Amino acid sequence: LQCKSDWKELVNSIKEQGDGGRSLNAATETLKAAQESLKAADDAATKAKEDAATAAEKEKAAKSMSKAAVEAEAKAKKQEASAIKSEEKSKVDEANAKEAEAKQIESFNEAKAAEDSAVAAEEDAAS
Repeated sequence: LQCKSDWKELVNSIKEQGDGGRSLNAATETLKAAQESLKAADDAATKAKEDAATAAEKEKAAKSMSKAAVEAEAKAKKQEASAIKSEEKSKVDEANAKEAEAKQIESFNEAKAAEDSAVAAEEDAAS
């Protein structure tokens, strides 16, 4: 709107001075150049806004990924701690199983010794 107003003032000024078509053509070219410059500036501003919006979206995505990475790391640490506890429990269970096996063997040996003793006593009694 401002350009149109400036244009009208320029045309009126040229008409008042009575300087013919050459001045009008020069003024028209100047106005066209100014309009092109204004459009280029507007396009550049629009591009800058779009670039800023894109940068903001990328930053938001990066923060989201960073948060997800922190959460994944925390989850991995919990799983690692759980695995360590499970491994420790397995070692305790294995030790308990070995102890129980040793007690079974001991009981078996005691029973075998008692049986052998009984057999020997029977043989003595029979002879």
